[in-house]
Amino acid sequence: MNQGKCINNISFLKDKPIAGKRISGKLILLFSSLFLSLCLTSPAWSSPLIQVKIVEQEESIGIGATGPYQIKDSEGRIDSFPFSPSLQVMQATPSGIKIDGVAWGKKIFVKPQKSESLVLIGTLRGKRRYRGSITVEQEENYLRVINQLPLEEYLYGVIKWEISPNWPINSLCAQAIAARTYALKKIEEPSYQEQLHHLSATVNDQVYGGFESEDPRVLEAVDMTRGRVITYQGGLINAFYHSCCGGHTVSSKDVWGGEDFPYLRVGPDKFCDKSPHYHWEWEIKRSELRRILFEQGFPAGIIYRLRVVSRAQNLSFIEGGRVTGLLWEHQGGKSPGQPMTGKEFRELINKWFGTDKLRSALFDEVKLYSKEGMSYFLFQGRGSGHGVGMCQWGAKGMAEQGYSFEEILQFYYPGTRIEKRY
Repeated sequence: MNQGKCINNISFLKDKPIAGKRISGKLILLFSSLFLSLCLTSPAWSSPLIQVKIVEQEESIGIGATGPYQIKDSEGRIDSFPFSPSLQVMQATPSGIKIDGVAWGKKIFVKPQKSESLVLIGTLRGKRRYRGSITVEQEENYLRVINQLPLEEYLYGVIKWEISPNWPINSLCAQAIAARTYALKKIEEPSYQEQLHHLSATVNDQVYGGFESEDPRVLEAVDMTRGRVITYQGGLINAFYHSCCGGHTVSSKDVWGGEDFPYLRVGPDKFCDKSPHYHWEWEIKRSELRRILFEQGFPAGIIYRLRVVSRAQNLSFIEGGRVTGLLWEHQGGKSPGQPMTGKEFRELINKWFGTDKLRSALFDEVKLYSKEGMSYFLFQGRGSGHGVGMCQWGAKGMAEQGYSFEEILQFYYPGTRIEKRY
Protein backbone atom coordinates (compact mmCIF):
# COMPACT_ATOMS: atom_id res chain seq x y z
CA MET A 1 0.00 0.00 0.00
CA ASN A 2 1.45 3.40 -0.94
CA GLN A 3 0.75 6.82 0.48
CA GLY A 4 -0.89 8.14 -2.67
CA LYS A 5 -3.48 5.35 -2.69
CA CYS A 6 -4.23 5.87 0.99
CA ILE A 7 -4.81 9.59 0.62
CA ASN A 8 -7.02 9.05 -2.42
CA ASN A 9 -9.11 6.55 -0.48
CA ILE A 10 -9.96 9.25 2.08
CA SER A 11 -12.03 11.08 -0.55
CA PHE A 12 -14.95 8.67 -0.04
CA LEU A 13 -15.71 10.55 3.20
CA LYS A 14 -16.08 13.94 1.54
CA ASP A 15 -19.61 15.34 1.57
CA LYS A 16 -21.19 11.93 2.24
CA PRO A 17 -24.40 12.10 4.30
CA ILE A 18 -24.96 9.61 7.13
CA ALA A 19 -28.61 9.26 8.17
CA GLY A 20 -29.39 12.58 6.57
CA LYS A 21 -26.38 14.39 8.07
CA ARG A 22 -23.04 15.38 6.66
CA ILE A 23 -19.78 14.40 8.30
CA SER A 24 -18.12 17.37 9.97
CA GLY A 25 -14.78 18.72 8.86
CA LYS A 26 -13.25 17.69 12.20
CA LEU A 27 -14.40 14.10 11.72
CA ILE A 28 -13.02 14.05 8.19
CA LEU A 29 -9.71 15.35 9.53
CA LEU A 30 -9.74 12.64 12.22
CA PHE A 31 -10.32 9.88 9.66
CA SER A 32 -7.72 11.44 7.35
CA SER A 33 -5.09 11.41 10.08
CA LEU A 34 -5.93 7.80 10.94
CA PHE A 35 -5.61 6.64 7.32
CA LEU A 36 -2.37 8.55 6.78
CA SER A 37 -0.91 7.10 9.98
CA LEU A 38 -1.77 3.58 8.84
CA CYS A 39 -0.19 4.19 5.46
CA LEU A 40 3.04 5.60 6.81
CA THR A 41 3.50 2.66 9.19
CA SER A 42 2.58 -0.05 6.69
CA PRO A 43 5.43 -2.48 5.84
CA ALA A 44 5.60 -1.62 2.13
CA TRP A 45 5.86 2.11 2.91
CA SER A 46 8.35 2.00 5.74
CA SER A 47 10.94 -0.48 4.46
CA PRO A 48 13.40 1.42 2.23
CA LEU A 49 14.20 0.10 -1.23
CA ILE A 50 17.62 -1.33 -1.95
CA GLN A 51 19.39 -1.85 -5.27
CA VAL A 52 21.42 -5.08 -5.42
CA LYS A 53 23.72 -6.04 -8.30
CA ILE A 54 22.95 -9.73 -8.89
CA VAL A 55 24.54 -10.32 -12.32
CA GLU A 56 27.42 -8.70 -14.21
CA GLN A 57 29.74 -9.44 -17.12
CA GLU A 58 27.18 -11.64 -18.92
CA GLU A 59 26.70 -11.36 -22.67
CA SER A 60 23.19 -12.80 -22.44
CA ILE A 61 20.67 -13.83 -19.79
CA GLY A 62 17.22 -15.39 -19.63
CA ILE A 63 14.34 -13.32 -18.27
CA GLY A 64 10.78 -14.12 -17.22
CA ALA A 65 8.41 -14.21 -14.25
CA THR A 66 6.17 -16.58 -12.34
CA GLY A 67 3.17 -14.66 -13.70
CA PRO A 68 2.46 -11.99 -16.32
CA TYR A 69 5.08 -9.24 -16.45
CA GLN A 70 5.91 -5.97 -18.15
CA ILE A 71 9.08 -4.78 -19.86
CA LYS A 72 9.86 -1.10 -20.35
CA ASP A 73 12.94 0.64 -21.70
CA SER A 74 14.43 4.04 -20.83
CA GLU A 75 12.76 5.63 -23.89
CA GLY A 76 9.26 4.74 -22.68
CA ARG A 77 8.56 1.70 -24.82
CA ILE A 78 6.36 -0.79 -22.92
CA ASP A 79 5.26 -4.33 -23.68
CA SER A 80 3.41 -6.92 -21.60
CA PHE A 81 4.05 -10.65 -21.61
CA PRO A 82 2.03 -13.60 -20.25
CA PHE A 83 3.57 -16.25 -18.05
CA SER A 84 5.66 -18.76 -19.99
CA PRO A 85 7.71 -21.72 -18.71
CA SER A 86 10.42 -20.66 -21.17
CA LEU A 87 12.61 -17.61 -20.47
CA GLN A 88 13.10 -14.87 -23.03
CA VAL A 89 16.71 -14.30 -24.10
CA MET A 90 18.23 -10.87 -23.48
CA GLN A 91 21.46 -10.23 -25.33
CA ALA A 92 23.93 -7.34 -25.43
CA THR A 93 24.44 -6.15 -29.03
CA PRO A 94 26.02 -3.07 -30.68
CA SER A 95 22.53 -1.66 -31.22
CA GLY A 96 21.45 -2.23 -27.63
CA ILE A 97 19.72 -5.03 -25.74
CA LYS A 98 17.81 -7.50 -27.88
CA ILE A 99 14.98 -9.56 -26.43
CA ASP A 100 14.37 -12.71 -28.47
CA GLY A 101 15.98 -10.90 -31.41
CA VAL A 102 13.96 -7.66 -31.06
CA ALA A 103 16.05 -4.53 -30.36
CA TRP A 104 15.27 -2.42 -27.28
CA GLY A 105 17.30 0.30 -25.53
CA LYS A 106 20.40 -0.08 -23.40
CA LYS A 107 18.46 0.02 -20.15
CA ILE A 108 15.41 -2.17 -19.53
CA PHE A 109 13.03 -2.50 -16.58
CA VAL A 110 11.22 -5.77 -15.79
CA LYS A 111 8.36 -5.88 -13.30
CA PRO A 112 5.75 -8.55 -12.52
CA GLN A 113 2.16 -7.36 -12.96
CA LYS A 114 0.95 -9.22 -9.86
CA SER A 115 2.30 -8.47 -6.40
CA GLU A 116 2.74 -12.15 -5.56
CA SER A 117 4.76 -12.90 -8.72
CA LEU A 118 8.55 -13.20 -8.83
CA VAL A 119 11.06 -12.27 -11.53
CA LEU A 120 13.05 -15.13 -13.08
CA ILE A 121 16.71 -14.67 -14.09
CA GLY A 122 18.63 -17.38 -15.92
CA THR A 123 22.41 -17.54 -16.44
CA LEU A 124 24.89 -20.32 -17.16
CA ARG A 125 24.96 -20.92 -13.39
CA GLY A 126 21.24 -21.69 -13.29
CA LYS A 127 17.88 -20.02 -12.79
CA ARG A 128 16.79 -18.00 -9.74
CA ARG A 129 13.66 -16.19 -8.60
CA TYR A 130 13.71 -12.70 -7.13
CA ARG A 131 11.24 -10.50 -5.30
CA GLY A 132 10.70 -6.92 -6.46
CA SER A 133 11.69 -5.68 -9.91
CA ILE A 134 14.73 -5.92 -12.18
CA THR A 135 16.79 -3.41 -14.14
CA VAL A 136 19.03 -4.70 -16.95
CA GLU A 137 21.74 -2.34 -18.20
CA GLN A 138 24.17 -2.80 -21.07
CA GLU A 139 27.75 -1.75 -20.42
CA GLU A 140 29.89 -2.19 -23.53
CA ASN A 141 29.33 -5.82 -24.59
CA TYR A 142 27.97 -7.08 -21.29
CA LEU A 143 24.79 -6.99 -19.23
CA ARG A 144 24.45 -5.95 -15.61
CA VAL A 145 21.33 -6.88 -13.62
CA ILE A 146 20.09 -4.91 -10.60
CA ASN A 147 17.36 -6.22 -8.28
CA GLN A 148 15.28 -3.51 -6.59
CA LEU A 149 13.23 -4.60 -3.59
CA PRO A 150 12.35 -3.62 0.01
CA LEU A 151 15.26 -3.97 2.41
CA GLU A 152 13.38 -6.43 4.63
CA GLU A 153 12.70 -8.75 1.68
CA TYR A 154 16.34 -8.48 0.65
CA LEU A 155 17.34 -9.75 4.11
CA TYR A 156 15.13 -12.82 3.58
CA GLY A 157 17.60 -13.91 0.88
CA VAL A 158 20.79 -13.03 2.79
CA ILE A 159 20.81 -14.67 6.22
CA LYS A 160 20.85 -18.30 5.05
CA TRP A 161 24.06 -17.62 3.11
CA GLU A 162 25.72 -16.19 6.21
CA ILE A 163 24.69 -18.70 8.91
CA SER A 164 22.63 -21.87 9.17
CA PRO A 165 18.87 -21.29 9.62
CA ASN A 166 18.97 -24.17 12.11
CA TRP A 167 21.03 -22.13 14.57
CA PRO A 168 19.33 -20.69 17.70
CA ILE A 169 16.80 -17.95 16.96
CA ASN A 170 18.75 -15.34 18.95
CA SER A 171 21.83 -15.85 16.76
CA LEU A 172 19.60 -15.50 13.67
CA CYS A 173 18.12 -12.28 15.09
CA ALA A 174 21.58 -10.87 15.86
CA GLN A 175 22.68 -11.68 12.30
CA ALA A 176 19.55 -10.08 10.84
CA ILE A 177 20.16 -6.83 12.74
CA ALA A 178 23.84 -6.72 11.77
CA ALA A 179 23.04 -7.41 8.10
CA ARG A 180 20.26 -4.79 8.12
CA THR A 181 22.61 -2.22 9.63
CA TYR A 182 25.27 -2.96 7.02
CA ALA A 183 22.77 -2.65 4.16
CA LEU A 184 21.06 0.49 5.45
CA LYS A 185 24.41 2.21 5.85
CA LYS A 186 25.17 1.33 2.22
CA ILE A 187 21.84 2.85 1.17
CA GLU A 188 22.77 6.10 2.91
CA GLU A 189 26.24 6.31 1.32
CA PRO A 190 26.66 8.86 -1.52
CA SER A 191 28.66 6.37 -3.65
CA TYR A 192 25.33 4.95 -4.88
CA GLN A 193 25.06 7.83 -7.34
CA GLU A 194 28.27 6.70 -9.04
CA GLN A 195 27.81 2.92 -9.17
CA LEU A 196 23.97 2.87 -9.59
CA HIS A 197 23.52 0.13 -7.01
CA HIS A 198 23.92 0.02 -3.25
CA LEU A 199 25.75 -3.29 -2.94
CA SER A 200 26.57 -6.52 -4.74
CA ALA A 201 25.20 -10.02 -4.07
CA THR A 202 28.68 -11.45 -3.39
CA VAL A 203 31.11 -11.71 -0.49
CA ASN A 204 32.29 -8.21 -1.43
CA ASP A 205 29.18 -7.09 0.49
CA GLN A 206 26.66 -9.67 1.69
CA VAL A 207 25.88 -12.86 -0.22
CA TYR A 208 22.30 -12.67 -1.53
CA GLY A 209 20.57 -15.51 -3.34
CA GLY A 210 17.04 -14.24 -3.91
CA PHE A 211 13.91 -16.26 -3.23
CA GLU A 212 15.74 -19.61 -3.46
CA SER A 213 17.74 -18.67 -0.37
CA GLU A 214 14.77 -18.00 1.89
CA ASP A 215 13.90 -20.16 4.88
CA PRO A 216 10.96 -20.01 7.34
CA ARG A 217 13.21 -19.50 10.37
CA VAL A 218 15.12 -16.75 8.58
CA LEU A 219 11.86 -14.98 7.76
CA GLU A 220 10.88 -15.29 11.42
CA ALA A 221 14.14 -13.70 12.62
CA VAL A 222 13.95 -10.85 10.08
CA ASP A 223 10.30 -10.14 10.92
CA MET A 224 10.96 -10.28 14.69
CA THR A 225 13.66 -7.60 14.38
CA ARG A 226 11.99 -5.53 11.65
CA GLY A 227 13.57 -2.10 11.25
CA ARG A 228 16.07 -2.59 14.09
CA VAL A 229 19.64 -1.41 13.50
CA ILE A 230 22.81 -0.86 15.54
CA THR A 231 23.86 2.72 16.24
CA TYR A 232 26.72 4.47 17.99
CA GLN A 233 26.21 8.05 19.16
CA GLY A 234 23.16 8.27 16.92
CA GLY A 235 24.74 7.02 13.67
CA LEU A 236 24.72 3.63 11.98
CA ILE A 237 27.81 1.58 12.74
CA ASN A 238 30.03 -0.33 10.36
CA ALA A 239 28.48 -3.67 11.30
CA PHE A 240 31.33 -5.95 10.26
CA TYR A 241 31.03 -9.65 11.00
CA HIS A 242 32.85 -12.85 10.11
CA SER A 243 32.56 -16.61 10.49
CA CYS A 244 34.90 -17.45 13.39
CA CYS A 245 37.43 -15.28 15.22
CA GLY A 246 39.49 -18.23 16.45
CA GLY A 247 39.26 -17.06 20.04
CA HIS A 248 40.19 -13.38 19.62
CA THR A 249 38.59 -10.52 17.69
CA VAL A 250 40.76 -7.87 16.04
CA SER A 251 40.46 -4.14 15.28
CA SER A 252 39.52 -2.92 11.83
CA LYS A 253 42.69 -0.82 11.75
CA ASP A 254 44.87 -3.92 12.13
CA VAL A 255 43.10 -5.56 9.17
CA TRP A 256 42.31 -2.74 6.73
CA GLY A 257 44.22 0.22 8.12
CA GLY A 258 42.58 3.62 8.40
CA GLU A 259 40.23 4.54 11.23
CA ASP A 260 39.80 2.44 14.34
CA PHE A 261 36.18 2.22 15.51
CA PRO A 262 35.60 2.15 19.29
CA TYR A 263 32.45 0.03 18.98
CA LEU A 264 34.24 -2.93 17.31
CA ARG A 265 35.28 -5.20 20.15
CA VAL A 266 38.90 -6.35 20.37
CA GLY A 267 39.70 -9.15 22.78
CA PRO A 268 39.32 -12.81 23.76
CA ASP A 269 36.19 -14.68 22.73
CA LYS A 270 35.46 -17.98 24.45
CA PHE A 271 32.19 -18.67 22.63
CA CYS A 272 33.31 -19.89 19.18
CA ASP A 273 35.37 -22.97 20.03
CA LYS A 274 32.74 -25.33 18.55
CA SER A 275 33.41 -23.99 15.04
CA PRO A 276 34.80 -26.59 12.59
CA HIS A 277 37.40 -23.97 11.64
CA TYR A 278 38.45 -23.01 15.16
CA HIS A 279 41.64 -24.98 14.37
CA TRP A 280 42.80 -25.60 10.82
CA GLU A 281 45.84 -26.72 8.81
CA TRP A 282 46.83 -26.22 5.19
CA GLU A 283 49.94 -27.29 3.33
CA ILE A 284 51.41 -26.29 -0.02
CA LYS A 285 54.38 -27.54 -1.99
CA ARG A 286 57.35 -25.20 -1.80
CA SER A 287 57.69 -25.22 -5.59
CA GLU A 288 54.01 -24.36 -6.04
CA LEU A 289 54.18 -21.42 -3.62
CA ARG A 290 57.24 -20.11 -5.46
CA ARG A 291 55.35 -20.31 -8.76
CA ILE A 292 52.30 -18.50 -7.33
CA LEU A 293 54.44 -15.69 -5.93
CA PHE A 294 56.33 -15.37 -9.24
CA GLU A 295 53.07 -15.21 -11.23
CA GLN A 296 51.84 -12.48 -8.87
CA GLY A 297 54.91 -10.33 -9.52
CA PHE A 298 57.19 -11.44 -6.69
CA PRO A 299 60.31 -12.97 -8.30
CA ALA A 300 61.95 -15.41 -5.90
CA GLY A 301 64.52 -18.16 -5.88
CA ILE A 302 64.03 -21.32 -3.87
CA ILE A 303 62.18 -20.26 -0.72
CA TYR A 304 63.90 -21.24 2.51
CA ARG A 305 61.58 -19.67 5.03
CA LEU A 306 58.32 -17.78 5.48
CA ARG A 307 58.85 -15.42 8.40
CA VAL A 308 56.22 -13.61 10.46
CA VAL A 309 57.74 -10.23 11.38
CA SER A 310 54.77 -8.58 13.13
CA ARG A 311 51.39 -9.38 14.66
CA ALA A 312 48.38 -7.30 15.66
CA GLN A 313 48.77 -5.61 19.05
CA ASN A 314 52.11 -7.42 19.48
CA LEU A 315 50.20 -10.49 20.64
CA SER A 316 51.55 -13.97 20.10
CA PHE A 317 49.72 -16.51 17.98
CA ILE A 318 48.45 -18.23 21.14
CA GLU A 319 47.13 -14.90 22.43
CA GLY A 320 45.27 -14.24 19.14
CA GLY A 321 47.71 -11.97 17.29
CA ARG A 322 46.95 -11.94 13.57
CA VAL A 323 49.83 -11.66 11.11
CA THR A 324 50.38 -8.04 10.07
CA GLY A 325 53.81 -8.51 8.51
CA LEU A 326 55.14 -11.46 6.47
CA LEU A 327 58.15 -11.93 4.20
CA TRP A 328 60.01 -14.86 2.68
CA GLU A 329 63.70 -15.62 2.58
CA HIS A 330 64.95 -17.17 -0.67
CA GLN A 331 68.02 -17.64 -2.85
CA GLY A 332 67.85 -14.04 -4.03
CA GLY A 333 67.42 -12.48 -0.60
CA LYS A 334 64.21 -11.34 1.12
CA SER A 335 60.88 -10.43 -0.44
CA PRO A 336 58.89 -8.31 -0.60
CA GLY A 337 60.77 -5.09 0.22
CA GLN A 338 57.87 -4.02 2.41
CA PRO A 339 56.48 -6.95 4.45
CA MET A 340 53.10 -8.16 3.21
CA THR A 341 50.20 -8.13 5.66
CA GLY A 342 48.53 -11.40 6.59
CA LYS A 343 45.36 -10.13 4.93
CA GLU A 344 47.21 -9.44 1.67
CA PHE A 345 48.96 -12.81 1.69
CA ARG A 346 45.69 -14.60 2.44
CA GLU A 347 43.89 -12.79 -0.38
CA LEU A 348 46.71 -13.58 -2.81
CA ILE A 349 46.58 -17.31 -2.00
CA ASN A 350 42.79 -17.61 -1.93
CA LYS A 351 42.37 -15.67 -5.17
CA TRP A 352 44.82 -18.02 -6.87
CA PHE A 353 42.97 -21.14 -5.76
CA GLY A 354 39.48 -19.62 -5.95
CA THR A 355 38.61 -20.82 -2.46
CA ASP A 356 39.54 -20.32 1.19
CA LYS A 357 42.77 -22.26 1.55
CA LEU A 358 44.07 -19.85 4.15
CA ARG A 359 41.09 -19.51 6.47
CA SER A 360 42.40 -16.47 8.32
CA ALA A 361 45.47 -14.36 9.02
CA LEU A 362 45.65 -15.89 12.49
CA PHE A 363 48.32 -18.52 11.84
CA ASP A 364 51.44 -19.71 13.64
CA GLU A 365 55.03 -19.65 12.39
CA VAL A 366 55.03 -21.45 9.03
CA LYS A 367 56.88 -24.78 9.07
CA LEU A 368 58.94 -26.22 6.22
CA TYR A 369 59.08 -30.01 6.10
CA SER A 370 59.70 -32.89 3.68
CA LYS A 371 57.29 -35.66 2.68
CA GLU A 372 57.94 -38.37 0.11
CA GLY A 373 60.87 -36.43 -1.33
CA MET A 374 58.88 -33.16 -1.67
CA SER A 375 59.20 -29.98 0.42
CA TYR A 376 56.05 -28.42 1.88
CA PHE A 377 55.11 -25.34 3.87
CA LEU A 378 52.60 -26.07 6.64
CA PHE A 379 50.21 -23.37 7.88
CA GLN A 380 48.48 -23.97 11.22
CA GLY A 381 45.89 -21.44 12.26
CA ARG A 382 42.63 -20.59 13.96
CA GLY A 383 39.36 -19.07 12.86
CA SER A 384 37.80 -18.18 9.52
CA GLY A 385 37.46 -14.69 8.10
CA HIS A 386 38.90 -11.28 8.94
CA GLY A 387 38.07 -11.39 12.67
CA VAL A 388 36.51 -7.90 12.87
CA GLY A 389 33.17 -7.30 14.61
CA MET A 390 30.69 -10.06 15.36
CA CYS A 391 31.95 -13.64 15.33
CA GLN A 392 29.06 -15.67 13.90
CA TRP A 393 30.10 -18.90 15.60
CA GLY A 394 30.56 -16.92 18.79
CA ALA A 395 27.03 -15.55 18.45
CA LYS A 396 25.80 -19.13 18.06
CA GLY A 397 27.69 -20.19 21.18
CA MET A 398 26.25 -17.29 23.18
CA ALA A 399 22.70 -18.04 22.01
CA GLU A 400 23.12 -21.69 23.01
CA GLN A 401 24.09 -20.51 26.49
CA GLY A 402 20.92 -18.44 26.81
CA TYR A 403 22.10 -14.96 25.80
CA SER A 404 19.54 -12.73 24.05
CA PHE A 405 20.25 -11.14 20.67
CA GLU A 406 20.57 -7.78 22.45
CA GLU A 407 23.28 -9.22 24.73
CA ILE A 408 25.07 -10.82 21.78
CA LEU A 409 25.20 -7.55 19.87
CA GLN A 410 26.28 -5.59 22.94
CA PHE A 411 29.15 -8.06 23.46
CA TYR A 412 30.51 -7.69 19.93
CA TYR A 413 29.62 -4.00 19.43
CA PRO A 414 30.17 -2.46 22.90
CA GLY A 415 28.77 1.00 23.60
CA THR A 416 26.15 0.72 20.85
CA ARG A 417 22.35 0.83 20.93
CA ILE A 418 19.69 -1.09 19.04
CA GLU A 419 17.23 1.39 17.52
CA LYS A 420 14.09 0.86 15.49
CA ARG A 421 14.40 3.00 12.36
CA TYR A 422 11.06 2.04 10.79
